[in-house]
Amino acid sequence: THVGQYAQHLGRLDAMCDKHRRRLKTFLQQCAAGIVGYCVRRKIATLVYDDSERGWMPSFPWHALRLELASRCEAFGIVAGGVLPLAGEGVENEVTADAV
Repeated sequence: THVGQYAQHLGRLDAMCDKHRRRLKTFLQQCAAGIVGYCVRRKIATLVYDDSERGWMPSFPWHALRLELASRCEAFGIVAGGVLPLAGEGVENEVTADAV
């Protein structure tokens, strides 16, 4: 029946979306781990992050990347600056190049 085929289609679509979400989450975690790992290896105390230019990839989950970076920075004692939110807060930590 058409109803059964539609339900199967929705099930497959849901499974594909879940797989995509997991891949994206893993990608964001790996990116943040790589960036913060670089900061740790180079003994960088402050990470200034600015994602204001988003024209090349407007549908990317920038907010999720910011949160992941802020969380990893906090875990390794790196000051999160620029547009990175402070851990647990929605405010930005204003850090300029002069302050570094």
